[in-house]
Amino acid sequence: MISVKLLYFASARDAAHGLSSETIELEQQAPATLQSAVNIIRQRHPNMEAVLKTALLSLNQEYCEAENTQDILLRDGDEVAVIPPVSGG
Repeated sequence: MISVKLLYFASARDAAHGLSSETIELEQQAPATLQSAVNIIRQRHPNMEAVLKTALLSLNQEYCEAENTQDILLRDGDEVAVIPPVSGG
């Protein structure tokens, strides 16, 4: 198993029932990918679906391409952030 820390910002935090972070465990029977982490987020927080459609994902503070999540491998101790679009003025 590998342990991955998830960080939620702005509306992602709201969709995660107020959690700003949580740690998940991923089985290593199949390759642990960013997509598998996103699938766990969707399972744990069904309200996150709308947020994930427009949010950026980062892995260890580097933005990831949304269409490549199945190709991005995770390692023990990685940090994944869900960063929704923000507005302000």
